[in-house]
Amino acid sequence: MFDPLPGTGRWQTVLLADGNVGLGGDPIRVLRRAADLLRRGGSCIAEFDSAPCGVKTQWVRLESSRTVGPWFRWATVGVDSAERVAGDAGLTVLDMHPVGDRMLASLAQR
Repeated sequence: MFDPLPGTGRWQTVLLADGNVGLGGDPIRVLRRAADLLRRGGSCIAEFDSAPCGVKTQWVRLESSRTVGPWFRWATVGVDSAERVAGDAGLTVLDMHPVGDRMLASLAQR
Protein backbone atom coordinates (compact mmCIF):
# COMPACT_ATOMS: atom_id res chain seq x y z
CA MET A 1 0.00 0.00 0.00
CA PHE A 2 2.87 2.38 0.69
CA ASP A 3 4.85 1.57 -2.45
CA PRO A 4 4.14 3.49 -5.66
CA LEU A 5 0.74 2.53 -7.10
CA PRO A 6 -0.69 3.32 -10.53
CA GLY A 7 -3.11 6.20 -10.75
CA THR A 8 -2.11 7.90 -7.50
CA GLY A 9 -4.42 10.88 -7.05
CA ARG A 10 -6.96 9.49 -9.51
CA TRP A 11 -8.73 6.73 -7.56
CA GLN A 12 -12.49 7.03 -7.16
CA THR A 13 -12.59 4.68 -4.15
CA VAL A 14 -10.14 3.24 -1.64
CA LEU A 15 -11.45 0.28 0.38
CA LEU A 16 -9.87 -0.52 3.74
CA ALA A 17 -11.72 -3.66 4.86
CA ASP A 18 -10.90 -6.29 7.50
CA GLY A 19 -9.39 -3.71 9.81
CA ASN A 20 -6.69 -2.75 7.31
CA VAL A 21 -6.74 0.79 8.70
CA GLY A 22 -4.41 -0.77 11.31
CA LEU A 23 -1.63 -1.81 8.89
CA GLY A 24 1.79 -1.20 10.36
CA GLY A 25 0.29 -0.01 13.64
CA ASP A 26 -0.20 3.50 12.23
CA PRO A 27 -3.80 4.24 11.17
CA ILE A 28 -3.07 7.90 10.44
CA ARG A 29 -0.34 6.91 7.97
CA VAL A 30 -2.71 4.41 6.31
CA LEU A 31 -5.49 6.99 5.98
CA ARG A 32 -3.07 9.66 4.69
CA ARG A 33 -1.98 7.22 2.00
CA ALA A 34 -5.62 6.53 1.14
CA ALA A 35 -6.20 10.29 0.85
CA ASP A 36 -3.18 10.58 -1.49
CA LEU A 37 -4.65 7.91 -3.76
CA LEU A 38 -8.05 9.60 -4.07
CA ARG A 39 -9.08 11.98 -6.81
CA ARG A 40 -11.11 15.06 -5.95
CA GLY A 41 -14.58 13.87 -4.99
CA GLY A 42 -13.38 10.31 -4.32
CA SER A 43 -14.10 8.40 -1.14
CA CYS A 44 -12.40 6.02 1.22
CA ILE A 45 -14.49 3.27 2.79
CA ALA A 46 -12.79 2.27 6.03
CA GLU A 47 -13.74 -0.28 8.65
CA PHE A 48 -13.51 0.61 12.35
CA ASP A 49 -14.27 -1.29 15.54
CA SER A 50 -17.84 -0.52 16.67
CA ALA A 51 -16.74 -0.52 20.32
CA PRO A 52 -15.51 2.75 21.82
CA CYS A 53 -11.96 1.46 22.36
CA GLY A 54 -9.80 4.40 21.23
CA VAL A 55 -6.69 3.52 19.26
CA LYS A 56 -4.78 0.43 20.35
CA THR A 57 -1.49 -0.65 18.84
CA GLN A 58 0.02 -4.08 19.42
CA TRP A 59 2.34 -6.71 17.99
CA VAL A 60 0.53 -9.59 16.26
CA ARG A 61 1.35 -12.54 14.03
CA LEU A 62 -0.59 -14.95 11.88
CA GLU A 63 -0.57 -18.60 12.87
CA SER A 64 -1.93 -21.73 11.23
CA SER A 65 -1.63 -25.43 12.00
CA ARG A 66 1.45 -25.58 9.73
CA THR A 67 3.26 -22.30 10.15
CA VAL A 68 3.78 -19.25 12.32
CA GLY A 69 4.39 -15.90 10.66
CA PRO A 70 6.63 -13.05 11.81
CA TRP A 71 5.50 -10.47 14.35
CA PHE A 72 4.25 -7.15 12.95
CA ARG A 73 2.57 -3.99 14.27
CA TRP A 74 -1.21 -3.70 14.04
CA ALA A 75 -3.67 -1.10 15.32
CA THR A 76 -7.37 -1.15 16.01
CA VAL A 77 -9.41 2.05 15.91
CA GLY A 78 -12.68 2.30 17.77
CA VAL A 79 -15.67 4.23 16.50
CA ASP A 80 -15.00 6.84 19.18
CA SER A 81 -11.66 7.71 17.54
CA ALA A 82 -12.64 7.44 13.87
CA GLU A 83 -13.31 11.17 13.35
CA ARG A 84 -10.11 12.25 15.10
CA VAL A 85 -7.90 9.76 13.25
CA ALA A 86 -9.54 10.59 9.91
CA GLY A 87 -9.14 14.31 10.61
CA ASP A 88 -5.46 13.90 11.48
CA ALA A 89 -5.07 12.22 8.07
CA GLY A 90 -6.80 15.05 6.19
CA LEU A 91 -10.11 13.23 5.78
CA THR A 92 -13.59 13.87 7.08
CA VAL A 93 -16.22 11.30 8.07
CA LEU A 94 -19.28 11.65 5.84
CA ASP A 95 -21.30 8.70 7.12
CA MET A 96 -21.05 5.59 9.30
CA HIS A 97 -22.99 2.32 9.04
CA PRO A 98 -22.88 -0.62 11.49
CA VAL A 99 -22.13 -4.00 9.91
CA GLY A 100 -22.06 -6.77 12.51
CA ASP A 101 -19.47 -5.86 15.13
CA ARG A 102 -17.73 -3.42 12.79
CA MET A 103 -18.48 0.10 11.61
CA LEU A 104 -18.04 1.14 7.98
CA ALA A 105 -17.23 4.80 7.46
CA SER A 106 -17.35 6.79 4.26
CA LEU A 107 -14.46 9.27 4.30
CA ALA A 108 -13.63 12.14 1.94
CA GLN A 109 -10.76 14.57 1.55
CA ARG A 110 -11.19 17.89 3.32
